[in-house]
Amino acid sequence: TARMRAMSDVGEDIVQKGSVLDEALEFPVSFTDQAKYVLLLPLSGCLSMTLADISEPGNHKYCYYVFFGSILWIGVFSNLMVTWASIVGTALGIPDLIMGLTFLAAGTSVPDLLSSVVVAKQVRNR
Repeated sequence: TARMRAMSDVGEDIVQKGSVLDEALEFPVSFTDQAKYVLLLPLSGCLSMTLADISEPGNHKYCYYVFFGSILWIGVFSNLMVTWASIVGTALGIPDLIMGLTFLAAGTSVPDLLSSVVVAKQVRNR
């Protein structure tokens, strides 16, 4: 009972009203945002529950933990992406080589493309 209240207090400290985590987990209004929210919930849930938000005051001391934790999550998600691409390729009768050359190569290039577009828009707006 006392222990449950203490654990509850800790949970309330982690997710305070108006915090970045509280805003990130708030359910959106529009249908497209709701679909995106549901699809990304496992990813955002894993990251928000295991990595500290270092943008909040007092959390800067966790920056190295967040850095190495992020590298660990990139490794986990990369491994899952390769495994799932292999499973889908096997189910569709597509060889692993073709899956690797097309889908996985595109999956690693798209973030570079998106970041280049963002930078180009920022430069254009100056």
